[in-house]
Formats: sequence, structure tokens, C-alpha cells
Amino acid sequence: MSTAVVATSPEVRKMVERVFERSDSVLWTDALPGIVLHNLETQRYLELGELGYRAWALLDGARPVGEVIARLTSAVTDNEPAVVAAEVWEIVVTLAENGFVMERRDG
Repeated sequence: MSTAVVATSPEVRKMVERVFERSDSVLWTDALPGIVLHNLETQRYLELGELGYRAWALLDGARPVGEVIARLTSAVTDNEPAVVAAEVWEIVVTLAENGFVMERRDG
């Protein structure tokens, strides 16, 4: 799947180009096939399934959101690519909005 499918508006295109990394204030534990996250600053918990677990692993500050979506879309074969892309998009937005991941800013 190309990121062009996801990038339909200027806001979405900007988000796809952003690079996120896991927040230092988040503890996590495997809850296979998923993961449980705890943000110590906000005292929020988040439980993610297998796709969320994979997204979390890729949000390490090394690649833009579009690449995370593309990698996961190509790796998951039991669902339509557009469905997987939408699910990954929702996971990334939820993680960012709740402070579990932060945008990497090279200084």
C-alpha cells in the first residue's frame, strides 16, 4: 500500500510525514498478542492488540508515520490494505493525542 491512499488532505499529508518516538514517560508490558501502555505523566493506560503492538514497535523515531502504515499494511495479509491502513492510522493518532508517542524534533 502506498501512503498516497492515506494522504488525502493537507492535514493528513502532514501527519504522514511526521516522525514519532515513544515517550520516556511511558511504561509498557507485553500482553501478547498485544501490549499494555501506562503514561506516568497523565496516568492513562492503553491496551493495544497485535496491530497496535506492531505499530508501537515501529514508532521509534526512525521512520515517518507513512512508512509505519506502509510496513504494517504489507505485513498483514488477513485484511484489506485500506482497512489495515485506517486501523494503523487510528492507533497512531490515539497514541499521539494521549502522549504515548511524541513527535521527534531534531535539534
